[in-house]
Amino acid sequence: MTCLKSGHTMIITVFSVGFFSLLAQTLLYRDFLTVFDGNELSTGWFFFSWLIWMVLGALLAGLRKISGPAVRKYELLPLLFPLMFLLQKYLLLNARVICSTGEYETLSLTTLLTAVFFFNAPLSLFNGFLFVCGVEWLKEAKVPASAFYIIDAFGSFVGALAVTLLLYWRMAEESVVLPAVAVICGACFLHRRYRSEYVSVIAGIAGVVMLVLLVVGVGTRWQEADAAREWRRVLHEDGCRGVFVTPQGRYIYGNYQGAFVLMSWGGTVESLPGEEEAAATVAANLAECPGAKNILVVGMGLLEECRLLGAEPEVKRVVWLTPDPDYGRSMLEVIPAQYREGMNKVEIAALDVRGYLRRCGSGEFDLVMMESGLPSNLTVNRYYSLDFFQEVRRVLSANGVFSLGFPGGEGYMGKELTAIGASILNTLNAVFPSVVLQPGIQSRFFAGPEKEVTVDPAILAGRLNALNISKKFPSDGVYTLFDRFAVTEQMRRYRDAVAAHEQPLLNRDSSPVLFVYGIFFALKKMGAAISLPVQLPGKMEVMEVLIAILLVVTVIAVLTGKFIRRFRGTDYVTTGELFWYVFISSVVVLGIDLLLMFDFQIDHGAIFLFFGLINACFMLGLVFGATAAARWVDAVGWGNRCFFLLALIMLFFISILQTILMKELPLLYYLPCFLAVGMVGGTWLPVAAHQMKKQRFSDRKAAVWLEAADTAGGASGGLITALLLLPLLGINGALTALALMAGSCVFMSGLGGWHWKTGKFFMWASIPLILLFSSVAHGEEKKGNDPFEFKNYFSETVTMSKIEIKSGKESYIVGKLTLSGGDTVLGYVFSTGKLAPAVEGYGGKLNLMVMVDVSGKLLDFKVRKNRETPSYLAKVMKRKGELLGKNIFTGLTCFNGDAVTGATYTADGLTSALNQAGHKLASLLNPQGADTEISPYQDQTSPPPGGPRDIDAEKYRKLIKEKKLSSQPALYWQPAE
Repeated sequence: MTCLKSGHTMIITVFSVGFFSLLAQTLLYRDFLTVFDGNELSTGWFFFSWLIWMVLGALLAGLRKISGPAVRKYELLPLLFPLMFLLQKYLLLNARVICSTGEYETLSLTTLLTAVFFFNAPLSLFNGFLFVCGVEWLKEAKVPASAFYIIDAFGSFVGALAVTLLLYWRMAEESVVLPAVAVICGACFLHRRYRSEYVSVIAGIAGVVMLVLLVVGVGTRWQEADAAREWRRVLHEDGCRGVFVTPQGRYIYGNYQGAFVLMSWGGTVESLPGEEEAAATVAANLAECPGAKNILVVGMGLLEECRLLGAEPEVKRVVWLTPDPDYGRSMLEVIPAQYREGMNKVEIAALDVRGYLRRCGSGEFDLVMMESGLPSNLTVNRYYSLDFFQEVRRVLSANGVFSLGFPGGEGYMGKELTAIGASILNTLNAVFPSVVLQPGIQSRFFAGPEKEVTVDPAILAGRLNALNISKKFPSDGVYTLFDRFAVTEQMRRYRDAVAAHEQPLLNRDSSPVLFVYGIFFALKKMGAAISLPVQLPGKMEVMEVLIAILLVVTVIAVLTGKFIRRFRGTDYVTTGELFWYVFISSVVVLGIDLLLMFDFQIDHGAIFLFFGLINACFMLGLVFGATAAARWVDAVGWGNRCFFLLALIMLFFISILQTILMKELPLLYYLPCFLAVGMVGGTWLPVAAHQMKKQRFSDRKAAVWLEAADTAGGASGGLITALLLLPLLGINGALTALALMAGSCVFMSGLGGWHWKTGKFFMWASIPLILLFSSVAHGEEKKGNDPFEFKNYFSETVTMSKIEIKSGKESYIVGKLTLSGGDTVLGYVFSTGKLAPAVEGYGGKLNLMVMVDVSGKLLDFKVRKNRETPSYLAKVMKRKGELLGKNIFTGLTCFNGDAVTGATYTADGLTSALNQAGHKLASLLNPQGADTEISPYQDQTSPPPGGPRDIDAEKYRKLIKEKKLSSQPALYWQPAE
């Protein structure tokens, strides 16, 4: 009875370790975001360093002299968890002070990587150490080694679920720590009858004290004290008045130099009053859309803009959405009363931005005004994608205007900032026929679905005179907002960047290319010696490199394994193979987990609140998968064939996931997806542990190897997927790359452990098949752009001859239609595949065969290559007649009246393909006419800008060497004399 009870208490202790570790990780991640920029670069490095320290902790536990005493007193070790948590929290929150970096100073890349890596060590190193020691400790209770992994994962599941619920109920982060410490102390108290009685009793008393402190509100006062310290650290003076929390963030507010300031994550969110700057923004927007009655405002820190818009007599309704849905209403409760005046027309919707747009009807708003900041993370990128712009266009009225603020550049724009603006412009042009620019450090694009927007200050000033906002912002001020030289130069740079890139700069949810430019820009600001390449590698280039690396590594592993097996036996699995299986499976599983998180953010907003819940489902899946696998190998006991079957299961799962992610999933549907990912990932470790046990590895050594392989694979998978596969390949391409990695396990396990002739033949045949896949993909792209595939589509009285049009390095094949036996050109036939390569519908890329007359009038078209849902495509094609007869050379073709209900993405993709390809063909057929741009300022007499001014190159080289001038090349202009 005593032994059984002792075994139960040991299991509870292991459970408490998993519970506290994941709960603490979630809270420390939120602290990390208050100090460091929260893009995928810094976030990826946070989790990468966390897992690397866990590997080092596991290796440290492999030293018996260090881990021996720890195993004997293991029940007391979890009591050190709260101390490690507080140490790591202190290091992260004071990282800038320790590194002598100002609060508003951009951290250098070296400082960022060093600080995050070392300040992330205490808890994660200790956690890795506990894992290995706990495996050996459980042997006293006669619990198998694989059970530690299962129990720890279940504890992590409960911890993740608990932290999610507590944060959802708006409990202070400091308060969340108190019950977590009580769980650790309670687990230690259960050991009081067996060993370390006095320490266990003290721990039990400490646990009760933690609960009492929670009840009396110590956690809330702790939070207020932390907020006051952060306020003084950032603003260097007192004035903090309080703090409020939402499920997604913590906001500190107070008075600073006569202004009411609200801060979050180390930066200012609101600064009131701010009417002067807000008036300029509102004036520019209302000048473009003077008759706006229903207005949608999107972004943080736009309270003053909303108030000014609501003060306009013609405005009936203003809806304000923020990335944190609970921010707006909570903020109104704490700001001074004078700043709440004039909000009677403003409706604050506590919904995710894209979720709200889906609920809106077509043409509901006259003006959509958005400020989203630099797209240096995947959460912000979703507000700059083609898919989002299509939703915005749907909710705009016929004469509506979409206003999009983004980081521009006042005097200088480097390659990264230029590429960001060019990508946004190119993506807007794919949706809106008319796009103009308001230049500046914070630039703004104005786009109209049907109305032609303008940047002529004379027209805009005339409109402002009739508006109430002219009392706050004089109409003549428009000339400063739309400086013609700045407009011309900035737009020229964007257009040149679009023309210079062979790959399209189109930014989509499924392929976030804009995120790449944002990351490069963030790196450049950190002082990294890295520059954006002229051309990003294409998808096929990335896949070919990945395939080559996998083949080389896998073949080396197979040959090494075969050499060892010659002396050890045919069913022997080498340690290197086991490490590779576990490592690759962790890379694949963590990669899929990140892709699911990214897709979740696209559909349902920031994942911040649901991070713990998602981890809970993932960990629960690990429990189920590991339990099933442990029982399976005990019953079957196959060698390499187990890994072969597991790799096949993983490949099958990825193929199913690719189909699922093509659709928009409801919130609850994601939870079983994360559960399934965990189940697939949880099967590998018990199988590997079983094989190591057969090879007479000690539990300690097996735990060290497996923990190292698992965590190293997870760290690598997260970093590679977030920073390489997803930005360069998109979701489907990244899943394909992860499938190739899983395929390397199929290849190695098949060749290494099987002697069946068919199995060997299949494995060796996979090499030429993979190479064939690459060549076929190139061939398919070329084949899909050849209009002569459709020659039989036309009547015998029409002859189609081949013409090749060259533009720079590119050449385009077009079919020229003439009457048989004559030279009169009737029109052209072309494929949209190469002329509009980035256009996609609901299911993926669209390729149309199009016939136009010589003026660009659409005569006919048919959909050739697509992955659309047949019912959606059928709805669109029923309205095909609405497009025929319209001129696609202008790029303004659209369906008549309302959008195609239920098939919006397919319809928008089809019209975008026609418009982009038609406009491109027009520019190829008549390059001079297409490139000639009419200046909106022809009636003005101001002198044009002068040419580039000669500068002393040696002088500037010297300044650069002395670090007194930016190393960026610059272009200076002088007025013409």
